[in-house]
Amino acid sequence: METNIVEVENFVQQTEERRVSAFAKEVKRYSKPTLIPSMSMSSSLT
Repeated sequence: METNIVEVENFVQQTEERRVSAFAKEVKRYSKPTLIPSMSMSSSLT
């Protein structure tokens, strides 16, 4: 029973880490294209 609990906890931790890293990758992918136009727009305004 204890080994099952440990296995489940490890599985949950792995999936959580995978989800967080995947989310971080998505954020980086979407933040890069949006950052470039906003920077060029702000520089052209000044």
